[in-house]
Amino acid sequence: MKKQYFLLTITLSLLIFINLSSASIPEYQTQYPDIPFKFTQVCSDATYITITSIQTPNSTEIINANMTATGSGNFYYNYTTDQYGRYDIRGVSDGCLKTFSVYFQSGNINTIYVIANIILLLFFISGGFVFFYMSHKINYDQWYNSILSKYEGKNSPKVIFSGIAYSFAKESFMTYYLIGWPIVLIMRGFVETFRLTTLTGIMDAIFIIYAIGFAIVGILFFGKLQEFVLGLVDEANDSDWGIKK
Repeated sequence: MKKQYFLLTITLSLLIFINLSSASIPEYQTQYPDIPFKFTQVCSDATYITITSIQTPNSTEIINANMTATGSGNFYYNYTTDQYGRYDIRGVSDGCLKTFSVYFQSGNINTIYVIANIILLLFFISGGFVFFYMSHKINYDQWYNSILSKYEGKNSPKVIFSGIAYSFAKESFMTYYLIGWPIVLIMRGFVETFRLTTLTGIMDAIFIIYAIGFAIVGILFFGKLQEFVLGLVDEANDSDWGIKK
């Protein structure tokens, strides 16, 4: 009984050790066959990083190639996978931990993800055109009078929601901005998925500028919304509904 318990303990210990050993190897982001990418490493106190070998799903390539330094401890190496499966990259340097080992998976691009995002992209682009067409067909005076009558009837929820919808329609810059946001996110996702490195910097810049612009556009929109509410109150007070100033 003691012997069986001892063997079970040893077996479990080995399994735990193997799992911990596997988990200690960092995983790099998934790549795709025949799409070039930059394998990057960061080591602030290294003057060089050399890739010693790359183990592909079917063989081991002896590289012994220096990664290109770009400053501030950043290094990169251009590589393209041509098989599906696991790749292990090993290297040495004169800094950090002196040696490193990283693995990544090379697999298929998620077709469902791409198709779903193309459909979403077309949806938001067509939504912009539909909004442009519909916004020029709206009778804003009639809509405004309808909101004014709701205000008279003290129907606050309808006044609030109708007022916000009216402001989004009339102050269309905010609506176009909101429609453009998912388009920017989807395009940025495509650039990352297909590893379009020449466009990465451009899309990142657009993303940052667009995100910062939300604050400016939001302030402008709420300013317009406030003008609408105050105008609605003033017009109601000036009417013959008996509301005193």
